[in-house]
Amino acid sequence: MAETLVFVPAWNEERNLPPVLEELRRELPEADVVVVDDGSTDATARVAREHGADVVSFGENRGLRAAIAGVTPPRPSGATSGAAAACTPRTPRPLRSSRSRT
Repeated sequence: MAETLVFVPAWNEERNLPPVLEELRRELPEADVVVVDDGSTDATARVAREHGADVVSFGENRGLRAAIAGVTPPRPSGATSGAAAACTPRTPRPLRSSRSRT
């Protein structure tokens, strides 16, 4: 197992994956690469495997947040990962300016 894991969320990206995966192999040759096939209807998973990536496939498109959470390692019962927490709907808060107003 490599010290670096790169995951690539992908939805119908069969044409775009080859150059991305080739560059990853060139720039991070020791990294493990996982493509999260988010319900693609094209050959995304096959192309990813052909380029040496491991693949996690969803049967339907779940969106980026689910794709990120889909590769999070299992946690002990009752614990949540940062990715799972990010998927929890929250009410947005207005941002406060750090600049003083005079």
